[in-house]
Amino acid sequence: MLKLATGVVSPVVESAAGFHVLRVDERRLTGGPRPLSEAREELRAQLLNERMSRATEDYVAELRRAADVELRLP
Repeated sequence: MLKLATGVVSPVVESAAGFHVLRVDERRLTGGPRPLSEAREELRAQLLNERMSRATEDYVAELRRAADVELRLP
C-alpha cells in the first residue's frame, strides 16, 4: 500500500486473512514526534489519569486491609 498513489486501486493481494483489493483514499504524514507545545495538554491529562488510577487502587487496597469482615453462615 505504501507504493500506491492516492486514488489508485491495487491488484488482488493475498494475506493470511484471505484476498484483498486496496485503495488509498488519503495519505497522512506521521513523520516524527509532535512538539511539546502541541502535546502538553494531552500528556498532562494522561499523567493525571495514571496518577488518579494509582491513587484509587491504593485507596481500595487500604480499605480492604482495614475492613473487618465476619462471615456468619446459618
